[in-house]
Amino acid sequence: MAETIKAVIETETGTLLERLAPVWTSLGLSEDEVSREIETNLISGLREQFDIFASAQEDNRDKHVEDIQSNCQTIRDLFAQLGEEVIDLSFAGDKTVTLKDQLQRTQTLLAETKEKVSQRSAQLEAVQLALEQAVADLGEKFPEELASTTDLSLSRLSKLEAAHKDASERRAHLTETAIQISTTLTALQAELGIDNLEQFSSEVPEAETIHPILKEHRTVEIVPRLIPALEKLVAGLEQVKAGRQQVIDDTYSEVCQIAGLLQEEVPAKPTDLTEAGVAAFVTKKDEMNAQKIERLSELCAAHRETIAGLKETLEGNDQINGGGDLPAESDCSEEALYKLKEVEEAFNQRVEAVLPILDLVGKREKILRDKEQFEKNSADPARLTKRDPGRLLREEKFRNTLKKDLPRINKKLIVLIKEYEAQGLTFMFGDEGYLDSVVNDVQTSNKRVPLAERTAPVRQSADAAEKVKTLPRKGAGSRIPTANAGKRGPSSAMGNGKRARS
Repeated sequence: MAETIKAVIETETGTLLERLAPVWTSLGLSEDEVSREIETNLISGLREQFDIFASAQEDNRDKHVEDIQSNCQTIRDLFAQLGEEVIDLSFAGDKTVTLKDQLQRTQTLLAETKEKVSQRSAQLEAVQLALEQAVADLGEKFPEELASTTDLSLSRLSKLEAAHKDASERRAHLTETAIQISTTLTALQAELGIDNLEQFSSEVPEAETIHPILKEHRTVEIVPRLIPALEKLVAGLEQVKAGRQQVIDDTYSEVCQIAGLLQEEVPAKPTDLTEAGVAAFVTKKDEMNAQKIERLSELCAAHRETIAGLKETLEGNDQINGGGDLPAESDCSEEALYKLKEVEEAFNQRVEAVLPILDLVGKREKILRDKEQFEKNSADPARLTKRDPGRLLREEKFRNTLKKDLPRINKKLIVLIKEYEAQGLTFMFGDEGYLDSVVNDVQTSNKRVPLAERTAPVRQSADAAEKVKTLPRKGAGSRIPTANAGKRGPSSAMGNGKRARS
C-alpha cells in the first residue's frame, strides 16, 4: 500500500512540476527550490488528509463496534421477553471475524428475532383480546397476573390460552342459561301483553339495553353478565303475573258464587293475563252482579214455592230444625236467598227420610183395604154359588200376602219409624201418629178380632192411604210415587235442593 501511495505522489508531483515549470523559470527559481517547496506543501497536506481519513476510519470502526454491541443487547432483551435462551453471539468481538461481518450477522439475527417477537406479540394480543371479551361478557375483571405488556413468553401465552378456554366454556354455558332466561322473559311479555321492558329501568337499569336486544331478536348479544338483570326482569314480570292471576282468582271465585246463586253455568276460568283480558273478566263479573240483583227476587220466589210444595208433600211431617222459619216475603237479599236454600235443603232431607216410610205405608194400607174386602167376601154365603174359576187361587195368594208380606212390611215400618222418631219427631199419617197403629196391628195379628171392631180403623187407614198416591215430593211440581210405583219423579226446581253457595 505504501509503494502505491509513493508512486501516486511521484506521478502527481511530476505532473505538477511540468505544469509549473514555465512559472518558476520566469520567476528565476531553481528546480531544487521549487521541489523542496512542493515536497513541504505536499507532505503537510497529505499528513492532514491522512489524519482526517484515519480519524474517520477509527470513527467507523467504533460505530461498527457500538452497533454490534447494541444489536447483541437488543437480541438478548428480546429473547428475555420471549422467555427463551439467547442464541450464540460469541462471534461478536471475535477478532478473527471482521467488524463488517459481525455487524451483518447481528443485523440479520436482530431482524429474525424481531420477526419472532412480532409473531409472538400478535398471538398474545389475539388471545388477550379474546380473553378480555370473554371476561367482559362474564362481568368479570381481567386477571392482573396476565396483564403484562412485556412478557412475551410461551408460558404467558399458555396461561392466556388456558384462561381463555376456561372463560369461553363458562361463557358458553352461562350464555345458554342467559338465552333460556331471555326466552322465559319473552314468553312472559307475550303472556302479559307487556311490550316495553324499559318501564322496569328504575329498578333494572339494564332494561334499556335488554329491551331492544329482545325486541330485535339479537340473541348473540345475550351475554352472561346480563343474567342478574334478566332474572330481575323475569321476577318483575312474574310479580305482575301473580298480581293479575290473583285478580283473576278472586274474580273467578265471585263469578262462581254469583253463577251458583243465579243457577247458571259457571264460565271457564280465563287464561288471558293481559291487562285488557283481566279488565274484561272483571267487567263480566260486574255485569253478573247487576244480573244477580235483578234475579234475586225471582229466585227467592221460586224457592218459597218449592218449600211450600215440600211442606205439602210431607203431610204434617214438616218439622225441621230451627222450625223452618222463612225470611219475610219482602226480603229478597242474598242472605234471604241463602236462608231459603237452607230451609229447602232441610225439607228435601226430610222428604228423603219420609219417602221410604210413606212408600211402605202405601203398600200396608193397600193390603189392609184388600184384607177388609177379603173378609167381607169370605163372610158372604153367596160366593160359594158363584162361578169364579180363579177365585180359590187368588184367595190363596192373598192369604200368603197376609202371612208373609204384611208382617215384613210392619217390621220394616216399625224400624224406620223408630229411627225417624229418634230425632225427636213424630211420624204423622192423617192426623195421628202412625207407629202405634202398626205396633197394635202386630200385637193383635194373632188374635181373631170381630170384623165390626176392625172395620172403622181399617177404613180410616184406607182413606189415608188414598193420599199417598198423589203426594208431591221434593220440589214444586213433583209427586211422591204411589205404593205400586217403582220410579221417582223429577227433582225440584233448585236442582235436587243442593246449595249453590260455594
